Amino acid sequence: MVNNLFEDHFHQLRSNINTEIFKKNFNDEGVCLIKNFIPSIFLEPLINQLLELKSSAYFNKLEGNAYLEDVDDSLPFDHAKNIIDTTSLSVLAYDQIPKGNILKVIYHNQEVTKFIESVVGKKSLYLYGCPFGAINVAYMDKDDSLRWHFDQSDFVVSVPLQDSEYGGDFEYVANIRSCENQNYSEVASILNGKRNGIKSLSASCGDLILFQGKNTLHRVTTIYGKRPRIVALFGYSYDKGYQSSSYLKKIRYGRTKPYQQQ
Repeated sequence: MVNNLFEDHFHQLRSNINTEIFKKNFNDEGVCLIKNFIPSIFLEPLINQLLELKSSAYFNKLEGNAYLEDVDDSLPFDHAKNIIDTTSLSVLAYDQIPKGNILKVIYHNQEVTKFIESVVGKKSLYLYGCPFGAINVAYMDKDDSLRWHFDQSDFVVSVPLQDSEYGGDFEYVANIRSCENQNYSEVASILNGKRNGIKSLSASCGDLILFQGKNTLHRVTTIYGKRPRIVALFGYSYDKGYQSSSYLKKIRYGRTKPYQQQ
């Protein structure tokens, strides 16, 4: 029933989408936004279910660099790889999300995958082989924040589900680095407080965001108020069977071995 309702909604949504415009935004800005991806009829029961699961999410507060890897003692202390900041949030992994949850219905919908393929411009796009990051749900409570960082994956697909009362702004600097130029000096200047080039993404609950975080520096500002910020993230890769690194599994999920799949 849920699958059929979402199929009908998504079919209608696609008929009003100009894929080429979204593709251009994705390539030029590193981000595109699709309004009302999850219809309001699903949002309230989904949020209620996720709030019930919140106590099972792994909370971690840690210091680290923007590259989600160990610092490099062979580099100067003020190098971008050695600038440290704090991240704190709670994360629910794919293997903790019940079967039949609307997030899993969406993620395993082939038409959704084909649509995302068309936006990112790839003939073959694969669901993550990772039992943690295929879908994960990030909860951010009062005083939580997500430090400036680059993603390890090619791109991220996320859906904001609930806003915090205050704070929780998603800020980014589009395509600040590339394979040819890591641009360490400019990255370091942002990490040290420079505001030039920083943009803020405005999205409503239920919108779909395609974001190239591999070369785009980004963060979530500090959360204020009692209401938690909740975001669902879907994992896709250009390579079949993609796995998150052991380092990322440990800091994000608190474990490297999955629970029994649901």
